[in-house]
Amino acid sequence: MKIALVLPRFGPHAGGVERYAWELAHGIARAGHEAHVVCHRGESDGTEGIRLREVPVVRWHNALKIASYARNADRLVTESASEFDVVHGFGRTTVHDLYRVGGGVHRAYLARMRAESPGGWLGLWQRVDPRNWVIDRIEDQVFRRGTGRRFTAISRLCARDVEEHYGIPAGEIEVIYNGVDVEAFHPRNRERSREPFRRRHNLRDDEVAFLFVGSGFHRKGLDTLIDALAELAGEAPVRLFVVGKGSEGAYRRQVRKRSLEEKVWFLGPRRDLADLYAMSDVFVLPTRYEPFGTVCLEAWATGLPVVVGRMSGASEVMTPGEHGAILEDHGSASELAGKLRPFLSASERARVAPLARDLACRHTIDANIARTIAIYGEIAQARGGKR
Repeated sequence: MKIALVLPRFGPHAGGVERYAWELAHGIARAGHEAHVVCHRGESDGTEGIRLREVPVVRWHNALKIASYARNADRLVTESASEFDVVHGFGRTTVHDLYRVGGGVHRAYLARMRAESPGGWLGLWQRVDPRNWVIDRIEDQVFRRGTGRRFTAISRLCARDVEEHYGIPAGEIEVIYNGVDVEAFHPRNRERSREPFRRRHNLRDDEVAFLFVGSGFHRKGLDTLIDALAELAGEAPVRLFVVGKGSEGAYRRQVRKRSLEEKVWFLGPRRDLADLYAMSDVFVLPTRYEPFGTVCLEAWATGLPVVVGRMSGASEVMTPGEHGAILEDHGSASELAGKLRPFLSASERARVAPLARDLACRHTIDANIARTIAIYGEIAQARGGKR
């Protein structure tokens, strides 16, 4: 089969959607099919069976960039329709056979962010921001007009959001949870790199290292985590490592106000995540909204307990007490501190480690790709080669 994967960016070191599409394209190629990636910016490692089909975009304004990519990608797919057996959309385009709800529903995201902002100013800004208008119009074409003939979602959270905002029954959307490479993220990484990385970051043997990974610090709850760390700092030697891209100013001020300058390290975007998981003791993502959170699977695969917000897809696959804990109120630092407190104990972390690893092994990237390719076959067979 020839599969068109349609998404703005493509590469192994971009965001979660882009990294997933990279893994999927390589899985398609390994299975003997062809992946044609319709993007405006992509990376290539020369793998046979993967072809980039780049389209131009208007770059000087984000709204125009999104709109021009949608227009040009849709045009390329339409004009080249006879070349593809299946067109798989990943968001912000409207012409496809299969649509993956992997970045959540934009209307749901905006509604949750408004709820966090007293006074209504954020709602006003959302209404006048042309970027939001463009994304909403694209999503409306996808969900209301049926241009995506079949839908998958990366969590029940995403499926419910589609149902709430666009009326498509959640039961008609197949949930395919994200997967993890359980060989790349493995407890044996701790044997190889834990001690060298802890020395590099000046971690004492008795310090408990919390790890936060994610861009968009506010949405992912970094403010709550810093306040929770302040509660725990007087009870045990703790350190927090913040990995990801975002505006750090407000959070550095929060750190200074809490007198945590020696306990919170901002590491920026990193490519050595497997080693950072190995260095760490507990993974924390107290998110306000996260469609899934593959970083949680990566942490579990390494054997770490995970404390994650309820409004995340990852919370759907875990059992509190066995794999970590779920934060019910993402704004409550005291609740978060209480969820983290048991994992100050090395024996408790050791108890959870094999359970966490087992959970990750039930959600592999290979299983995800196999099911997705099976859906391609179902779509191609149902169409009988006709588009």
